[in-house]
Amino acid sequence: ENGELFVLDPATLAIVATFAVAARFLALDPAGRLLAGQRDIQRIDWSTGKVEASIEVNDPETTKRFVPLPDGRLAHVFTGGGLRLLTLGEGGAEGTTEVVHGTRHVKSLLAVSPDGRFAVTTMADQPQTYLAVTRPELVVWDLSSRERVTEIDLGSASDRPNVATFTPDGATLIVATERGVIASFAWSPPG
Repeated sequence: ENGELFVLDPATLAIVATFAVAARFLALDPAGRLLAGQRDIQRIDWSTGKVEASIEVNDPETTKRFVPLPDGRLAHVFTGGGLRLLTLGEGGAEGTTEVVHGTRHVKSLLAVSPDGRFAVTTMADQPQTYLAVTRPELVVWDLSSRERVTEIDLGSASDRPNVATFTPDGATLIVATERGVIASFAWSPPG
């Protein structure tokens, strides 16, 4: 719950700032501002350590993974499944939430395209059991239309995707799995 965030000088590794912020996940937004997630997601001013904007999430598991979009919103998967877009509340105002897909079958957010138009999540058709493991699929979502654009079957029920990223041009998705397999998938965005 309580913690400190240390900012280090990359050349000397000396601590240049310390903030009283509990964070389970950190990211930088497109403007280089610090985002920290715990029970809420906050944008923190580097120079003062003060919270500039935030949104209450009330679920520490969900704040482990969020991705800043070029327009300032955050793509985010919440416990129980579902993909949301979050907007931080400025100056004490309450943030907003837009549901892209509210199913429990959305498992995790892996990547967002460089232009912020598309998000990649893992999906499973049914919950895992000890007797049957579902085959994960990757789903590419259009964040504007809130529609599935394409699905990618990884082909193995026993290998799960860990991380993914788009190439800078957004035309290829690269996926690394739990077993260390790295695969690339070329795809063409619609329109």
